[in-house]
Amino acid sequence: MLIEDIVYNKNITFEHDSYLYEVVKLIERSRNISVASFAGAMRSGGLKIVGELREVSPETNMSNKYFDVYAMAEDFDKCADGISVVTESHRYNGKDLYIKQVREKTNLPVVKRDIIISPMEIFYAKTLGASAVTLVSAILDDVELREYINIINGLKMDAIVEVQTRSELIRALKAGAKIILINTLDYESLKYNPDILSELVPIIPKNIISIADCVEYGDKELKLIVELNINVIFLTTDIFNVSDRVKRVNELRDKYLKRIPA
Repeated sequence: MLIEDIVYNKNITFEHDSYLYEVVKLIERSRNISVASFAGAMRSGGLKIVGELREVSPETNMSNKYFDVYAMAEDFDKCADGISVVTESHRYNGKDLYIKQVREKTNLPVVKRDIIISPMEIFYAKTLGASAVTLVSAILDDVELREYINIINGLKMDAIVEVQTRSELIRALKAGAKIILINTLDYESLKYNPDILSELVPIIPKNIISIADCVEYGDKELKLIVELNINVIFLTTDIFNVSDRVKRVNELRDKYLKRIPA
């Protein structure tokens, strides 16, 4: 299973990451850094688009032939409402350095998208300049999920809890999640199922930010997003083979607006 492989290798890596042995310094540094509010940027009305920096997608066997950290940051700064940075290194070729590089090019809120299995990763994310961190409900127990959300809130960041099933969503809400990301690509079967949005979004309270993460955004996906009144979309593999990212984002906004009832 892809996600279990990532967790296993991350546990091995932690044994050699020097920053984990400087816990006190890390916590002190994280508390002295101010970051833009991800939740605030996503609540200002209309469809919000978060562009994602992801070099490869092992789930779909796709690679981003136009991957360039600085160029993508500059493009998304012109057209998106936030930027997600995949930092998982074992399977996604991500790097924490990418967050710092993105911060050089934009003041948009930045999400550290990773498989978080230690509180220290959260403190480290803040020192990098991340406004939000993703937590995968499937790999955290109830105690961990609530603890990590509380740590993130205490750092004045935003926790984005990623779910794929009804039970994971219920657990996330009980743990205090205020932002829910629905991943439409199943971790185990690797099957793409945008219809899961119809099953899960109606359960999400209106005061909670809902995010759709789809492999692509065609007519079916946009129809669901409009009908379900989804607040935010993550733009991931949809732009892997797109050279003009600004044009693609603007096209999506235009198609979305045309579907909204007058």
